[in-house]
Amino acid sequence: MALLGWGCIICVLAAAGTIAEAVQVMVESPMVNGILGRSVLLSTSLNSTPLKSMKWSVKKEDSQTVRILKAENKTQPEITPMFLQRVELLKNGSILLRNLTFSDQGVYTVTVTDWDGREETGTITLTVSAAVVIDSLSASPDSPSMGDNVTLSCRVSGGTQHSISWLKDRAMLPNKTLAHLALPTLAPLHCGLYTCLAQDPFSSDQADYRLTVPGCENPFSASIALVGCGVVLVVIAALGIRRWCKNHLGTCSENPREGEQVDVVQASRSHMPVDLEYAELDFQNRAEQPTPQQHTAPEDLSVIYSQCR
Repeated sequence: MALLGWGCIICVLAAAGTIAEAVQVMVESPMVNGILGRSVLLSTSLNSTPLKSMKWSVKKEDSQTVRILKAENKTQPEITPMFLQRVELLKNGSILLRNLTFSDQGVYTVTVTDWDGREETGTITLTVSAAVVIDSLSASPDSPSMGDNVTLSCRVSGGTQHSISWLKDRAMLPNKTLAHLALPTLAPLHCGLYTCLAQDPFSSDQADYRLTVPGCENPFSASIALVGCGVVLVVIAALGIRRWCKNHLGTCSENPREGEQVDVVQASRSHMPVDLEYAELDFQNRAEQPTPQQHTAPEDLSVIYSQCR
C-alpha cells in the first residue's frame, strides 16, 4: 500500500505544473546502526515541492555502487532484484530495510529530482552488528551447599563493546560489572534470583539464575507453615479428646418429663468413680401427725434419687 501511495503521489505531482521552490532532502540520522537479522529504517523527509523522480542506491565497502530502487512517473517503484521482499518505500521517501546482513553495510544515498531537472541528495551511513546474546549463566560448583565459595558466570557473545551488570531479586548490585560474580562463604542472605544483564549501545540481553540450597527457606514462609501445622494439631487433639470423653464418660441428661423413662448410664468404677447421695422421703397426709415409730417410711413409699457429679 505504501508503494502504491508513493506512485500515486508521483503521478499527482507530475500533473501539478510549476514548481514553487527548490526540492529539499532532510536526513534525520546520518549514522545508523542496524542489528543482524532485524530491520532498520533509513529515514528522510522532503518538502512539498513536486518531484519527478526519486532513487536510492548504496555504496558498499568494496566501493561498488548498487541501485536499490527508482520511482518515476509510475504507480510503483522499480526495485532491484537483490532487494525484492526486503525494501519498502514509505510515503515520506524513507526506506525500510529488512533481514539485515553484514553485506548491507555501506553509504546509502537518496536522490530526488524536481520538474526543472534540479537534484538534491542525502546520505546515510549504515553499519550492521550482531546483537548481544547471553549464551549461558551457570554456578560453580554445580550443586553448592551452605558455606561454599560460589561463583556465577555469565557468558556473552556478539555486540560491540558490551557491558555487564548484575541484579539480585530485580535490584541492581553496585560495582558488579564483571562476567563472574563471586559469593564467598554461601549464607542464607545470598539465596535469591540473580540476573545477568548484557548490553551495548544498540542491543541487550539478560538471563536469570535462581540460587537455592538447603537452608535457603524463607523464614516468613517457614513461620506460616509452622503456625499452620500447629493449628492442625490442635484441631486433631480437640477431636480426639471429645471422642475419648464420649466413649469413656457417662453423660447426664436434663430432668426428664413426667412419665418419661430414662436410662441412667453409669461409668465403670474402674474408670471414673461416681458419688451417690440417697434420700428417703416419707409421703403422709398433712392432717396426721407422725408418731416416733413412723419416722421410718415403709419400703414401698420410699424413693431413692441419684445424682451424678
